[in-house]
Amino acid sequence: MESVHEKLAQIPGLSKPHRNRMANLFCTLLSLRGKANYLNLSRYADCDEKTLRRLAQKTFPFQALNAQLAAESLSGPCILAGDATFVPKSGKHTYGLGRFWNGCASRSERGLEVSVLALINPQGQAMALTAQQTPALTTDASRQQFYLAQLKASQSAWPEGLSYAVFDGLYTTHNFVAGICQTGL
Repeated sequence: MESVHEKLAQIPGLSKPHRNRMANLFCTLLSLRGKANYLNLSRYADCDEKTLRRLAQKTFPFQALNAQLAAESLSGPCILAGDATFVPKSGKHTYGLGRFWNGCASRSERGLEVSVLALINPQGQAMALTAQQTPALTTDASRQQFYLAQLKASQSAWPEGLSYAVFDGLYTTHNFVAGICQTGL
């Protein structure tokens, strides 16, 4: 628990109560048995379900934390990798619900998509830098713009000397490649 507090203390702009609650939440998630929902978390955490729900509504700089952990964990020069993952989901009112490519089924299906950027070192170790839910956009061009915006927003967390990026074939459009070249990769 001490090292979690130390890592969170190094992130600028976090208040002490928010830092303590997040440290408690991270430790609880690591020791949790069963599903990770608010009710189950409240059984093991030092706070109640309502407090956990309020905590989840506050913004937290995960990208800064992930960049800090990657700098300490990954040795040597890194490359940036990007890919999207599909999550099947039913319902009608979930944000971002749309038709996305499901590689396992080799077809478009109804569900959610999460776009992930990760750092990979020469030893093959990888660490996620940022993950964002893809909004349900209707055209491929607007999705490419979303992926490019995510890439540019993560630029501040890139390690020094980063010069190469690897992406899935989904990203191979002229506009996306030109956008990557503008970032210096």
